[in-house]
Amino acid sequence: GFGRNRADAEKAAGGKPEAPATDTKACYVAHRPSQPETGYMFVDGKLSRIDVRTPGVLADGGGRVGMQADEIRTLYAGHLSEQPDKYDPAARLLKVGGDKPGVGGIIFEIDGKGVVTRYRAGLPPALDSVEGCS
Repeated sequence: GFGRNRADAEKAAGGKPEAPATDTKACYVAHRPSQPETGYMFVDGKLSRIDVRTPGVLADGGGRVGMQADEIRTLYAGHLSEQPDKYDPAARLLKVGGDKPGVGGIIFEIDGKGVVTRYRAGLPPALDSVEGCS
């Protein structure tokens, strides 16, 4: 779960993601060789966010990359907020939860064609960071 230290997160996930050589920084993203399209963000040594760019990984509640925005709206009806994308005026962000400290959430990134291109799940403020650790 989110907020775990790296060793506990690795044990729960059943494997060790490879961290960059700079993993001593306060924030870094690690990847597993078997899941290069999934990033694990650690902030101050604790798992804070997971970024997913592949259809094979389901979010809590059933959302996934490749779904239509309307499918996400149906799955998470009554729990979504919607906002424009920071960089693409045709794109949208659909957010579930994550609006209180310590409460996890999911942000689905929807392209101009209405398709989920990626999602991120985690704890604020890491969840809301558009650039990740940057």
